[in-house]
Amino acid sequence: MENKIETDVRNAYDNMSIEELSEYLENVDIPIVSNESKARIKKLVNKKIDIKNSNGDFYREKKTKSKKTKIKKSVYRFATMAAACVLVLGGVLFMNTDSVKASLAKLFGFVPGIGVVEVPSDEKEELPASERWFILEQARYSEANDMIGVEIQNATLTNNELTINYTVDLLNISVNDLEVLSDNLSDNSFKDYADLYRSYGYETYFEIKETADTLTPLSSVELNGSTLSLSNREVLSGETLEGAKLICISESYKVENINVETMPTGSLTVGALNVDFGMRDLQAYILDESAEQNGAICTADGMKLLCVPTWEGETLLLDFYTLESGEYERLLGFGMGVWPVITVNNQEIEGYADERYVFESENTGCLGRRLYYDLSGVEGEIKTLEVTLEGVMAVSDEDVAVVDVTAVDTENTDTIELSQQAYLSGTNIEFVGLEKYQDEDEFLYSEYGNVLVSYRTTEKDINAVFAGFDEIYINGIKQDIWAEGMQEYQEIYLKLPCEFQELEKIECKGAQYFVYRNFTFTIEK
Repeated sequence: MENKIETDVRNAYDNMSIEELSEYLENVDIPIVSNESKARIKKLVNKKIDIKNSNGDFYREKKTKSKKTKIKKSVYRFATMAAACVLVLGGVLFMNTDSVKASLAKLFGFVPGIGVVEVPSDEKEELPASERWFILEQARYSEANDMIGVEIQNATLTNNELTINYTVDLLNISVNDLEVLSDNLSDNSFKDYADLYRSYGYETYFEIKETADTLTPLSSVELNGSTLSLSNREVLSGETLEGAKLICISESYKVENINVETMPTGSLTVGALNVDFGMRDLQAYILDESAEQNGAICTADGMKLLCVPTWEGETLLLDFYTLESGEYERLLGFGMGVWPVITVNNQEIEGYADERYVFESENTGCLGRRLYYDLSGVEGEIKTLEVTLEGVMAVSDEDVAVVDVTAVDTENTDTIELSQQAYLSGTNIEFVGLEKYQDEDEFLYSEYGNVLVSYRTTEKDINAVFAGFDEIYINGIKQDIWAEGMQEYQEIYLKLPCEFQELEKIECKGAQYFVYRNFTFTIEK
């Protein structure tokens, strides 16, 4: 016999319309499941309503129109179950009965207290092409000629956008050429570098400017035979002479009408050099079981990571992707000296950053740098291995700490004591001092000098250690962050964009935290 509470709930929602159900599903919070799972449940509800629309119908008068519109009668049984689903997900414990569990598991692939479960193959919702995830088929793709070497280090395709990250090595210029130029720079050093690049014929590969120290590539990308439209480009160069030979580029392209019947293949062109690449499908971030052939997924306290292996002989390369960031806006990388460790055949092996992989996570969409593991010394046949990660770096973009300098005397002293408080989600901060100084180092040099900002912190959460700020602005002008200490009194070194006396406000935005979470992935070879 049906439970009376179930009957009452069913009866209570027998008069719910499709419009009311849709609004209800949109607005009710479901805190104990992910946004992806929530979206999946909503899609399944709508799909089942559509399927049942072939059954009996009746007429109902709409409020906005005088004529009557045909509405399907059988929807109300499914509206009832959808309402029950939302109630249970929302934490109404009295609905947590065996019969409701069984119904929910069958209808939506969700069991209260357990989470998303396997859905019968005929009930699975196929992901739209725009929501599929694709990554490089191989660890990297590269080509070279006499002038340049191009290496694609990472690429992701999702949400109708291709992000491709690559390096260009200026093979025709030597480090000695750059050293000689450095010793003979004029007042217009940008022009000196531009003249050097032109003298070696790099105008056919880059847009060379006399007002900047970066080279903008003359690049284009094709995917499945179609030329893509560039939406964003970031060009980075190294901080050393040798780094000036290696240009790092991160580009984003709009992609329309992804064909998921075949894996995407593409070509990156820089000047006259083409680099072909292939991609593979990772339809993994909604249904965990679909990650088995491509990697492994682990969820810890709302954070969900995907670990993707690439084998190169006896070397294992690991990339980590963020699928869900939990309570944080985004995840940055590993940090704090914590690296993923693998255990294979009862042997523990440490990983090392792949030094050829120059992009940090903010430029790649990956979590941290690519790691590689030498497995040549492992005894026995390798079938599976365990990957353990003890924590990740995360950013809370909503956290902002401000130093108000308007009431501080910066006219008569270069050293100022402060006692200004800031209360962030994971820590309390007290700014304790400002100090003007002059650094002649070329990377810290400013005509206005430098400022040292000192502060101390009190952690609120022992599982989330404050590690610094993501962005800092002085009088609204964004600054490079050169150093932040990890002692009791922490220090930030900044270039001044104005006279010390003209300081008004220093804004520290986006608190970074090292979050202790235990992630374990099982990788099959």
